[in-house]
Amino acid sequence: VNMAKLMTMAFAAALTAATYSIAISAPMDNPKIQQTLEAQGYSNVQVTKREQSHADVTAMKNGKSERLEVDLQTGQIKPDDGDDD
Repeated sequence: VNMAKLMTMAFAAALTAATYSIAISAPMDNPKIQQTLEAQGYSNVQVTKREQSHADVTAMKNGKSERLEVDLQTGQIKPDDGDDD
Protein backbone atom coordinates (compact mmCIF):
# COMPACT_ATOMS: atom_id res chain seq x y z
CA VAL A 1 0.00 0.00 0.00
CA ASN A 2 1.49 3.31 -0.99
CA MET A 3 1.69 6.29 1.37
CA ALA A 4 -1.01 8.36 -0.38
CA LYS A 5 -3.51 5.51 -0.21
CA LEU A 6 -2.65 4.91 3.45
CA MET A 7 -3.17 8.60 4.28
CA THR A 8 -6.51 8.62 2.43
CA MET A 9 -7.69 5.55 4.36
CA ALA A 10 -6.58 7.09 7.69
CA PHE A 11 -8.38 10.35 6.89
CA ALA A 12 -11.58 8.50 5.92
CA ALA A 13 -11.47 6.49 9.16
CA ALA A 14 -10.94 9.65 11.25
CA LEU A 15 -13.78 11.45 9.46
CA THR A 16 -16.12 8.50 10.02
CA ALA A 17 -15.23 8.38 13.73
CA ALA A 18 -15.75 12.13 14.13
CA THR A 19 -19.13 11.98 12.37
CA TYR A 20 -20.23 9.09 14.57
CA SER A 21 -19.25 10.86 17.79
CA ILE A 22 -21.16 13.98 16.77
CA ALA A 23 -24.25 11.91 15.95
CA ILE A 24 -24.36 10.16 19.32
CA SER A 25 -23.73 13.31 21.34
CA ALA A 26 -26.70 15.26 19.96
CA PRO A 27 -29.49 15.61 22.54
CA MET A 28 -32.71 13.70 21.95
CA ASP A 29 -35.48 15.65 20.24
CA ASN A 30 -39.16 15.29 21.18
CA PRO A 31 -39.99 12.70 18.47
CA LYS A 32 -37.04 10.55 19.62
CA ILE A 33 -38.24 10.81 23.25
CA GLN A 34 -41.71 9.69 22.16
CA GLN A 35 -40.30 6.81 20.10
CA THR A 36 -38.07 5.65 22.98
CA LEU A 37 -40.93 5.66 25.50
CA GLU A 38 -43.39 3.99 23.13
CA ALA A 39 -40.83 1.22 22.56
CA GLN A 40 -40.97 0.61 26.33
CA GLY A 41 -44.76 0.32 26.40
CA TYR A 42 -45.79 3.93 27.11
CA SER A 43 -48.54 5.76 25.21
CA ASN A 44 -49.92 9.32 25.13
CA VAL A 45 -46.37 10.64 25.53
CA GLN A 46 -46.26 14.41 26.12
CA VAL A 47 -43.08 16.40 26.70
CA THR A 48 -44.15 19.02 29.24
CA LYS A 49 -40.82 20.78 29.80
CA ARG A 50 -37.29 20.68 28.36
CA GLU A 51 -34.21 21.60 30.33
CA GLN A 52 -30.61 21.53 29.15
CA SER A 53 -29.98 17.99 30.39
CA HIS A 54 -33.42 16.40 30.62
CA ALA A 55 -37.07 16.55 29.60
CA ASP A 56 -40.10 16.21 31.86
CA VAL A 57 -42.68 13.91 30.31
CA THR A 58 -46.13 12.59 31.10
CA ALA A 59 -47.16 9.25 29.63
CA MET A 60 -49.54 6.34 30.17
CA LYS A 61 -48.50 2.79 30.96
CA ASN A 62 -50.78 -0.04 32.05
CA GLY A 63 -53.69 2.41 32.27
CA LYS A 64 -51.83 4.67 34.70
CA SER A 65 -50.50 8.19 34.09
CA GLU A 66 -46.84 8.61 34.98
CA ARG A 67 -44.52 11.61 35.26
CA LEU A 68 -41.07 10.81 33.95
CA GLU A 69 -37.72 12.46 33.46
CA VAL A 70 -35.69 11.56 30.35
CA ASP A 71 -31.96 12.27 30.16
CA LEU A 72 -31.50 13.96 26.76
CA GLN A 73 -27.98 12.58 26.25
CA THR A 74 -28.33 8.97 27.42
CA GLY A 75 -32.07 8.34 27.00
CA GLN A 76 -32.26 7.08 30.59
CA ILE A 77 -35.83 7.16 31.89
CA LYS A 78 -36.67 7.57 35.56
CA PRO A 79 -39.65 8.70 37.61
CA ASP A 80 -39.89 12.49 37.83
CA ASP A 81 -39.20 13.42 41.43
CA GLY A 82 -40.28 17.02 40.80
CA ASP A 83 -36.80 18.32 41.64
CA ASP A 84 -35.64 20.40 38.66
CA ASP A 85 -31.89 20.50 39.21
